[in-house]
Amino acid sequence: SSHSKNVSVATPWAQGVQVFDILAERGAASFQVGPEGIVQASLPPFGVLVLAPGGVKDIPPSVVAVTPGHASTITLHVDSDKVNVTISFDRPMVTSVAGMAHLDGQSSAFRCSSIECQEISMSVAAADLAEGFHVLEVDEGAEARDGQLSFSAFRSSFLVVFGPTVIADPTTHAHPGLICEGLTKLCHSATGADAFRVQNVGEPWSEWQSYQATSSWTASPGTAVLVQYHAEGSSAYIVGDCVGADGEACFASWHPTMFMRGDWNNWGRDTKGEMSLVDDFTWGAQITVNGF
Repeated sequence: SSHSKNVSVATPWAQGVQVFDILAERGAASFQVGPEGIVQASLPPFGVLVLAPGGVKDIPPSVVAVTPGHASTITLHVDSDKVNVTISFDRPMVTSVAGMAHLDGQSSAFRCSSIECQEISMSVAAADLAEGFHVLEVDEGAEARDGQLSFSAFRSSFLVVFGPTVIADPTTHAHPGLICEGLTKLCHSATGADAFRVQNVGEPWSEWQSYQATSSWTASPGTAVLVQYHAEGSSAYIVGDCVGADGEACFASWHPTMFMRGDWNNWGRDTKGEMSLVDDFTWGAQITVNGF
């Protein structure tokens, strides 16, 4: 149908309360709640009303985008020149907002990208960006041209690396070469981490310690070593390595053993159903099933 329909909607509000269509960007329609909380309105085809008392509220300005993106990783090379940094807002801002933005806690050379100042930007020499996390911040109280002030500070971070790092990809767990120096050290590749702890699989975890590129650790031949890293408020980075007595690589795993149990082995009472490591962090077993 192309015609509007009159509708009656039951609401929780008392008779006489004024309610408004809060989806409207401007000129919001208002309605008065009738007896028994009923609101009557006319809706066009596919029309939607979202009603609330008090009318449309003004919301404070906010950051809607940053470059480099939040939690992104930038790989710099020897010939890298500059990195462009931008902060975008949801509306035009007063020019003083540029002085309220900081890179790594320092007042930076942000400038409005246009006369509306809905985006501020700066260029940073690649040589001035050390490996690790860098933090972008905007102070509380940033003022928009409509007079609204932000009521909280903004913070975002990005990671700068010059080579591979497990912090850039928390889904990667196998880390050949982690165990080094004849099973006596760990050679880390976790730029951006600030702390780590270690475990020979099947034994307790060590205490957390400050990150360093190489650390002392006694690994056992044929036993996997796990390392968990903490970086930028997260401990979601865990990698493992395994070296045999002959110096050859073996498979890493979360557990020293795994068992498969089910009706077919009386839930482990008939046979253990021991599984074998067939790849890093992957266990397998061969079974014969003759019924379902």
